[in-house]
Amino acid sequence: MDFSQLRGELRQKFDEICLEFDSAPPPQLLHYTSPAGFRGVVKSGTIWCTDIRHVNDPREGDHGFEVLKVVLQRKSVPKEFLGAVHSSQDLFGLKRLYTSYVASFSSGSEEAYMWTDYAAKGTGCAIVFDYSALDEGAEEGRKYAVVRILYDSAAQLCKMRQIVDHAIQVQRRYSLSSHDAAQFWKIEVAYSLLNCGMLFKETKWDIEREFRLVVMGGDDVKPFSVEGRPRVALQFDRGAIVGVVRGPNAGSRLQAERIRTLLQQCGYAEGLPIRDAVSG
Repeated sequence: MDFSQLRGELRQKFDEICLEFDSAPPPQLLHYTSPAGFRGVVKSGTIWCTDIRHVNDPREGDHGFEVLKVVLQRKSVPKEFLGAVHSSQDLFGLKRLYTSYVASFSSGSEEAYMWTDYAAKGTGCAIVFDYSALDEGAEEGRKYAVVRILYDSAAQLCKMRQIVDHAIQVQRRYSLSSHDAAQFWKIEVAYSLLNCGMLFKETKWDIEREFRLVVMGGDDVKPFSVEGRPRVALQFDRGAIVGVVRGPNAGSRLQAERIRTLLQQCGYAEGLPIRDAVSG
């Protein structure tokens, strides 16, 4: 059976769900980085996205998978799909069969541990990006996606339940045979559930208020390796950088005047605000 129409309905529902909890984006995002990372971003005009199999959190995607299993306990779905989920060790092969590339940003206030963990023990800085400029640069998802990570457990259950319920409605509306229903869930529904689950993290991490740039694999993705980690480089408009925050332990190499000189030499707007960290 050709699932193209059903696929379109599922993807539309997924987009609606994402827009629902991302309808009020922040004006700015912080990208914490080391001194070398800062200079690399500014000089190249690119952000490096890391293969999700090589990010710092080895349990990436596991929490979303647990949310899905809770939702499926009370839903009437094909037994083949339910069995495949409960016998699997990961979120539909995430980090095993396929990957994506991500770069992390924070929309929250500064936190001491974030300087320590993400900005070389506070010796680096946080680059301030304009959210609208990053979103516009995504070219409506053709280059990358800008997504908000969801931490609230009740909201996570609600979003996952919405997708499952919609898939059940689609299956019934098209009166799918047992065979077609099993294929529909295995191929089409799994894709939407995977992308939903990737947006979930445990509540304890909500202080980070994370947003991500996400690049899916494909023929146009050309990864390269740095320190054993596959990455891809995303070009951004230089007007997207609207400020810099110096880390609490930033040394002489990241003095405000040196930062300002580098920004001007690399073609960024004059007079961008450069301030010191307020935490750390």
